[in-house]
Parts: sequence; C-alpha cells; structure tokens
Amino acid sequence: MTKFDYSEIKSSIKDNQIRSNKIKIRKYILIILLLFVSLNIYTYFSEYKRYVVNTPDRLQEAREEFTKAYMFHFVLNSMGENCPSGSLVYEKILEIKKETNNVNYIK
Repeated sequence: MTKFDYSEIKSSIKDNQIRSNKIKIRKYILIILLLFVSLNIYTYFSEYKRYVVNTPDRLQEAREEFTKAYMFHFVLNSMGENCPSGSLVYEKILEIKKETNNVNYIK
C-alpha cells in the first residue's frame, strides 16, 4: 500500500493562495492607477475649460492695462521735453522720470 503525501497538496494550496493574492493585489493597483489617471484627466480638462472661458475677460483687462501704460510712456517720452518748463505737467513728468530712473529692474 502506498502512502499519499499530503505535503504536496499543502504546498500547492499555498502556491495557489499566493498566486491569487498577487492577482488581487495587481487588480487593486490597476484600479487605483486607473482612478488616479481618470481623476487627473478630469481635473485637467475642467481647469482647461475654465481657463478658456475666462480668457477673453483677462485678455481685455490686460489690453486695457497695456494701452494705459503704453499711452503714459508715449506721452512721457514725446511731450516731456516739449512742455513749457513752468507747467505742472512738465514738473510732474520730471518727477516721474526721476522715480522711474531710480527703480532697479530685474533682468
């Protein structure tokens, strides 16, 4: 009569459990990874959509600010020397020029 070796069955059961645990872990990691990627994609597209919707307002504000700054410097550079020396405009322009010359710009 031959004896049946139960150790082989126990080892094969342990191997199967280890394999099944590895498969479960891989599935959970895959699910978490897919959720992470999908959440990032959703966040990116929602922020991009918000940016595109709000851009015209921001561009309009930037254009207005640029125009104000450009016109100020245009007047300052073109009419500054031609203003009568005793006028308040000339004095204000000289004062602003002194202030802007003392500013250290970051390069």
